Amino acid sequence: MNCQQYKAELTSVKTLEELSDAAKQHLSSCSQCKALSQSYNHFLQFADAEKKIEVSPFIATRIMAAIETDNAEQVPAIIPWLRVIAVTLTMTIGFTFAYLSDKRQTVMADLLLTDYFDVENNAFEIETAWFEETTQSENNIN
Repeated sequence: MNCQQYKAELTSVKTLEELSDAAKQHLSSCSQCKALSQSYNHFLQFADAEKKIEVSPFIATRIMAAIETDNAEQVPAIIPWLRVIAVTLTMTIGFTFAYLSDKRQTVMADLLLTDYFDVENNAFEIETAWFEETTQSENNIN
């Protein structure tokens, strides 16, 4: 038996007495596996001791009550109101900024259109000529 086979068998038993003869023979010849067996045996003894400890059935209720009490003491009642005020203020500033930004764009668009149609503009003259030519050709077709 090699060390890997011994480790596999060791983890499948609940006590060292349950080991096979081949595993016990390997244990006598391998110092690493002997140390591992001692550690595993201590672990099993610790686990058995833990199983014997009786836990109150109301422990979960007590723990949850203690957590809720700690949370209630840590968070003052004013913090939720501060959150509401902060959100309201942020939204108000956002809407105001959006409104002002939109008005600025509308004024700019009106200014551009006014400049386009009021000023002597080559593009406007080109469009007028095109419109007149198109209208005349349609009239000639009819």
